[in-house]
Amino acid sequence: MARILFMTTKEKGHVNPMLPVATRLQKRGHHVGWRCLPHATDRLTALGIDVSPSPERDGSDESLATGGAELAQLVVDNDRLLEWIRILLIEQVPEQIDPTRRALRRWEPDVLVVDPMLYQGIIAAHLEDVPYACISSSLNPVTPDDLDCRHTRNMRAIDAERREVFARYGMSPTFKVADCLSPELNIVFTRRDYIGDDTPVPEATHLVGPTQPVERGDEAPFPWDALDGRSLVYASFGSQIYHQPQYFERIAAATEALEVQLVISCGALAEGEWARSLPSHVITRAYTPQRKLLERVRLMITHGGANSVMEALVAGVPLVIHPVCNDQPMQAYFARRRGVGIDVDLGAMTHSELGDELRRLLADDAPERLAVSELAHRYRDVDGAERAATLIEEFAS
Repeated sequence: MARILFMTTKEKGHVNPMLPVATRLQKRGHHVGWRCLPHATDRLTALGIDVSPSPERDGSDESLATGGAELAQLVVDNDRLLEWIRILLIEQVPEQIDPTRRALRRWEPDVLVVDPMLYQGIIAAHLEDVPYACISSSLNPVTPDDLDCRHTRNMRAIDAERREVFARYGMSPTFKVADCLSPELNIVFTRRDYIGDDTPVPEATHLVGPTQPVERGDEAPFPWDALDGRSLVYASFGSQIYHQPQYFERIAAATEALEVQLVISCGALAEGEWARSLPSHVITRAYTPQRKLLERVRLMITHGGANSVMEALVAGVPLVIHPVCNDQPMQAYFARRRGVGIDVDLGAMTHSELGDELRRLLADDAPERLAVSELAHRYRDVDGAERAATLIEEFAS
């Protein structure tokens, strides 16, 4: 059996795509480890994954905002966002290469499975002669080169600097947006029937399709008894940039006359006076069991996080995407192109305009509803995590 080491940051949006792949490899008898930065999450340990290669939790404050109001405010200021990206993708990389090299020597993996935005892991694997495969937490590897949005412009702005970092270690990598691609194996959780036959796919890149629902250790309780049978609209801006009270208020006002219930996943906002001030048809939760909830949801309003979009597609739920930052405009691009959702600017719409659009999408004959139902039917027997596990197993042998 192989020794397979995963490497991600600790944020849910980066852990969750890899977790079902890791657990499937674990069930096949492989020794699965995880180097999680800046430290391991408790749920990896709870799932029996070896987190010994992860840095110790030292109790110090993390240097960069990773959630809450601070991050939500930062990402709308592009100068601040670009500096935040530079720190993550350039400035912090060199100091983390040697610790990662030491972890690789101690753990001795047959293959490193790394988030392609963790450049330090890719450089360390190259220097230690460890084969590495990349699993993307986004659609970066299949994003058209001519797609213009704030994130692609930001990546172009730092491209010379990041290439210089890699050049110090004798590397001349291939980048797709923020992802540094492996020359041997890249995995993306999508399929041709979603991105289109005309979308270029890089060499050594496999489109494995979406993952299917799996226990991943962060399921939250939910008041199922509070659902009264009305159509369910679900609004979430993810686990990092959830602090969007102005948008949630607009969504609540837009849905008040639609004879629906609205579930809002909104982190720390779910507690206190703000949540209690919302109309009676609204249920607020800090975090939801999203995949289970989507089985009952008729329409999802989202920032366009890759996991949320994939999970909605599997569940056959049409999407209303308000992109906020990073790869989210790319998610909106593909959803709009495939006809399974729309992208909106919640800041520019009145609640009545939004309500009219939601009413249209809630109808049985909405084109987006028909398109996403057809796609979900195709995805019913597709398990991207199982296919990814097989590709990694073959790569490690």
